[in-house]
Amino acid sequence: DELGVELIRRSNRRFQLTSAGEYFYAQSRKIMQEVNTIKNTVKQIEQHEQGLFRLGCLNGYNVIHVCTVVNDILGSYENTNIEIFWGEHDELLDKLEQQELDMVLCDIYPEEDYEKFEQHSLSEEPLWAAISVRSSLAQEDYLDVAQLDGLQCVLLAAPKDRDSKEKYYKRLLGFFGNCVTPPHLFIALSYLINNPAFMPMHSKDVVMESYRSFIKVLPLQKNNEPILVQYAILYNTNEANHNKMESSNQNRIQRLLLDKLLSD
Repeated sequence: DELGVELIRRSNRRFQLTSAGEYFYAQSRKIMQEVNTIKNTVKQIEQHEQGLFRLGCLNGYNVIHVCTVVNDILGSYENTNIEIFWGEHDELLDKLEQQELDMVLCDIYPEEDYEKFEQHSLSEEPLWAAISVRSSLAQEDYLDVAQLDGLQCVLLAAPKDRDSKEKYYKRLLGFFGNCVTPPHLFIALSYLINNPAFMPMHSKDVVMESYRSFIKVLPLQKNNEPILVQYAILYNTNEANHNKMESSNQNRIQRLLLDKLLSD
């Protein structure tokens, strides 16, 4: 009636589709098939998102340990999907606050307030510095901040994070020299071998072993004491993270990561 077109012709208790009826029926079947496909796809997306746990990690922090923990969990528990996002301090916290990440492993800045997040102290580890093997300092067993005078500080940082990262390292090291911020590691390494400079590092990463023919990595000290950096696990409070963490699978993955990262 809505179409004002005859779709079915009745004749002697029999029903026969008109030409318009045949077209309407064929197109309706296609539409219903598409609707069912959309429904199934939406369910798959929901199931995937409920099973996906997004872990943010500070660039260069304990890469081997973090990947080993995640690999062990993925290999031991079915229906588990953990995605690792590597980034810088400010970037990680911004994504955590926007609930684009479920948990973050990063360094702690003493001057910052982390009360909006749940926090677990993870470790306190020495700070390292990469320098050229041609530097006279490469013969030392460690670098004291007093020896950094006259050197430039090379910092890997996204443009929006440069100011906060420079401020952090200058405070941590008591460093008053110039800082340069190349966009990625290869430019930073090229700068180190061509200039009197050092690059602070969160760990003596296995990746740096590939460059040991021209780069030396040494622990940093101040007043004959190692410079230590605090690291923590951060995630949103239950109230802020209610919608995302109501999934039992999400909660399970969070507990597994907390147990393994805090116990190892």
